[in-house]
Amino acid sequence: IRYAQESRGLGDVYKRQVELPFRQWDEEVLRDVEELMEKQNVSVMLAHIERLYACQKRKKIWKEVLDLPVIFQVNAEFFDGRKKRKLIKKLVEENRPIVLGSDCHNTDRRKPNLDMGYSFIREKIGQNAVDEIEKVSVEILEK
Repeated sequence: IRYAQESRGLGDVYKRQVELPFRQWDEEVLRDVEELMEKQNVSVMLAHIERLYACQKRKKIWKEVLDLPVIFQVNAEFFDGRKKRKLIKKLVEENRPIVLGSDCHNTDRRKPNLDMGYSFIREKIGQNAVDEIEKVSVEILEK
């Protein structure tokens, strides 16, 4: 695990945003995420999941990580690539919990773009997908 940031919602549930390594994942990556959820009893949100697909040449571990009971955080610029769009559509169609983010740590170079992301989802997948993503976001804040 490359980076893990802990936060606490409005309730008693601990959440951890995890940024997995930008390389081919192996059994150790899968085990780390599983142990984080089980031993520390936290809800895990995987950050930037759409960026990591290109690193996964062997899809076995990728599929196992995607099957974990985690929340997926995707950045609104996911629509810049066909494979990224396909991944997000698949997650939405499988009713996986998704949070849409805007990776704007430096607003001079990275402008907030949530509107563009939501517009794309609304146009290509439907308003129900937007509603579900917003619902997951609210639930995370309220827990």
